[in-house]
Amino acid sequence: MKVRQARPHKFSGSTLLRYFLSYFIIFCFLITGFFYIVRIQLAKLYLEQLTVSSEEQLHNIRQILSDELDAMNTVNNSIKDNINIILTRYTTDEWHQYLAYREIIKYTTGRPYIKSIVYLNKNHNIVSSSQVITEYKEGFFYMLAPDLFVFNPEPYLDGRQNQLLYLQDNGQNHLIYFPVNSSHSNYITYFLINLREIQQLCENASSSEMPAVALLDSEKNIVAGTRPELLTPHLDRFESSDGIYPIDSNTSFCVSRLNNGFLMLSLISNEVLLMQVNTAFKTAYLVLLVLGFLGFLLLLLSMRSTYLPLHKLTQKIVVSPDRQQSYLEQLDQTFTNSNLQNRQLQDKLEKYKLSIQKSILDSIITSNHAVADWRELPDIDRFFGADSDVLLFAVKMKSPRSPFPCGKIVDFFRRSLTSEDSCVILEAANDTAILLINYSGSEPNKDEVLKMLLFDLHQEKGYSSSLSDSSESPLDIPSLYEQAIQASCLWDQSPVVSYREASPLLTGGSALTYPYDTMSKLSAALQNYQFEEANGCIRELFHIIDRSESMDKQIPDFFAHCILIDLLAAIANAMEHSDIRFKSYSDLYFEALYLCRSCSYGENAQAIQANVQNLADFFREQWTAKSASSFHLKEQIENNFTQPDFSINQLADQFHVSIAYISYLVKKEVNQNFSEYVWQLRLDKARELLLNTDLSIDEISVAVGYLNTSSFRRKFKQDTGLTPSQYRSSQKGGA
Repeated sequence: MKVRQARPHKFSGSTLLRYFLSYFIIFCFLITGFFYIVRIQLAKLYLEQLTVSSEEQLHNIRQILSDELDAMNTVNNSIKDNINIILTRYTTDEWHQYLAYREIIKYTTGRPYIKSIVYLNKNHNIVSSSQVITEYKEGFFYMLAPDLFVFNPEPYLDGRQNQLLYLQDNGQNHLIYFPVNSSHSNYITYFLINLREIQQLCENASSSEMPAVALLDSEKNIVAGTRPELLTPHLDRFESSDGIYPIDSNTSFCVSRLNNGFLMLSLISNEVLLMQVNTAFKTAYLVLLVLGFLGFLLLLLSMRSTYLPLHKLTQKIVVSPDRQQSYLEQLDQTFTNSNLQNRQLQDKLEKYKLSIQKSILDSIITSNHAVADWRELPDIDRFFGADSDVLLFAVKMKSPRSPFPCGKIVDFFRRSLTSEDSCVILEAANDTAILLINYSGSEPNKDEVLKMLLFDLHQEKGYSSSLSDSSESPLDIPSLYEQAIQASCLWDQSPVVSYREASPLLTGGSALTYPYDTMSKLSAALQNYQFEEANGCIRELFHIIDRSESMDKQIPDFFAHCILIDLLAAIANAMEHSDIRFKSYSDLYFEALYLCRSCSYGENAQAIQANVQNLADFFREQWTAKSASSFHLKEQIENNFTQPDFSINQLADQFHVSIAYISYLVKKEVNQNFSEYVWQLRLDKARELLLNTDLSIDEISVAVGYLNTSSFRRKFKQDTGLTPSQYRSSQKGGA
C-alpha cells in the first residue's frame, strides 16, 4: 500500500493579501485609540516633568547669578585691602594712580559678568574705571557706555546691604551692583554688570518647551532675556515669590526669586510637544498605510534579495556545501570550525613551548640518570601539569658519606609521597644532590609535611637538607633550585632549614626568578607599538639571563631557554596581531628559534641577542612602513602649531599611538624634537608678523600660540638676543 506524501500548503497571493489587510485595519484602529489616550496622559505628565525641569534650570541660573554677585563682593573686599589702591587716597602721584588702575584691570580679567569696575577716590575726585570711560562731577558719575549715561550714587550710599540696581536713562539700560558704601568713606566702588552675559545665559537656557527666559527687577521690568514679547502680556499674573503660576492648560510661569527683589522668570509650554506628537502620529499612519501595501510586495521580493547574496556567500566560504543543511547552518558551522582551528593553533603553540621546556628539563634529568644510578626515569609530564593543587619543591641534601646515594633517596620519597608524585635529581655531586619534587597531597601545608620527612631522614640517616618555597609553574624551577642552594648556607645553624625561614637571614638577590612582570610589559609594549619600551624590556631580559649564566650550571641554562622561547613567542604574537605575514619573517624567526631552543646561551649569547634584536627591528620597520604613510606629521604640525593647546599628547591621540613613538616619528621626519620644531615655526611666524604687520606684541603672541605674553617675550629674546620690540625696530630701521 502506497502512502502519498503530503505536500506543504502554499498561501495564494490574494489570501495572503486579505489576511494582511484585515489585521492591518484592526491594528490602525488600535493605534488611533492608543494615540488619543497617550496624548491626554502625555500632556499632563510632560507638563509636570517640564515644570520640575524648568524650576531646576531657573535655580541653576539664579545660582550662577548669585555666585557672580558673591564674586563681585569678594572683588570689592579685595579692592578695599589692596595697598596700591589705598595709597591713591593719599597721593595724586600719576604712578600710583596707574598702579591702582592696573590693579582694577586685573580684577576684571576672567570675569565676563563684570563689564566695568568703577572706583572713586573722593579725596582727589579721581575715577579709575576698568573698561568704561567714567568721570565724576558734582556728585554724579558720567559714563560713556556707549552713549553718555549719568549715575547718581547719593541715594544708595549708607545702605546696610549690597544693592542690585536696574537704571534706565536716555534709552540705555544698565545693571549696577552697588556694594555697601558709606558717605563718610573717602572712596566709592560699584560694578557695571555685563547684560550681554545675562542675555546669553537666558538664551542658553531657553528651548522650544521653555521659549522665554528673562531677568526682572523688583518692579517687573525686563532687564534681559529671550522673547520678551511672550512675557509682557502676562506680567501681572504672578506674584514676586517662588512658584509655578498657571496661565492656561498648556502654559504656565515659573518664578525664582533673587536678592534685592529681582526675579528669574520662564514661560513653560508643552504645545510644541503636542504638535510634534500629532504630526508624528499622522505621519506614522501614512507611513504604516504605505508600508502595509509595500510590505506584501517586499515580502515577495525579499527571497530574491536575501537568497542570492546568501547563496553566493555560502558558495564562496563553504568548501563542501551540504544540500540537506540551510545556508545559515553551513555558514555557522564553517565559522565555528574556523574559530576552532584558530584555538587549536594557539593550543599547538602553547604545547610547542611546553614541549621545548620539557625536552630541556628532560635532558638535565637524563644526564643525571647515569650519576644517580636509579632504574627507571620518572614521568616528566607530572612537573608540567595544570592542576593548582600540585606544588613543586626543590631540596638540596648532603650525605654524611660519599658518594651520595641518589637511588635510595629517590626511593625514599617515592615511598613517602603518593603514587602520583615524582622525585628527580636535578644535580648530583660527590656528597650532595639537588632534587625536584612535585607533591599533590591533600594537606594544606605541604612544605611542613616535606620538612617533617626531611627531619625524619636526618634523625635516621644524618642527612642535612634545605627546602625551597613552593610553586605551581615549571618556569619557577630555576628559582626553586636557587632557593634550595641559598638556604643550605645555614646548615651550620640547623641540619634541616627551609628557604622561608632562612630568607630574612640571607643576603644577595635572586638570579633565577622568572621575570613575569618584564615579560608582561614586553607583550604590552609590542601590542601598543611602543618599540623603545619593548627594546628596554628585551635588554632587561638579556641582562637577567647574563646574570644567571654566572652560576655555570645546567638549571640556569634551562632558565635562559625558557625566557628566550617566551621572548620569541611575544614578538611573533605581536606581529601576527599586526597582520604582518609570517612568510616575510619566517627565515629570521626560524634562525632565532633554532639558536634559542637548541644552543647554549653561554656559548652563543651574541648570536642569540643579535637574531632576537633583528626580529624586533624587523617588526618595528614593517609597522612603521605600514603606518607612517598615513602620518602626515609635518603637515599636521604646520597646520596646528599656532593653537595654544597644541601638544605632543594631542598629536599622539590623533594618530592613536604612544607619545614615545610619535616623538620618534617627528624626530625622524623633521630632524628635531617636537618642542624645538614647534617653537621654530612659531618664531618664524612671529618674525614675519613683526616685520609685515602693525599688530601689537600681545596680539602677535596670541597669533603664534602663546597666551602668556611674558613667556613669549622671554623665549623670543633667549633665541634672538632681542626683545620683539627691539627686533621690529632694528629690522625696520635697517630697511
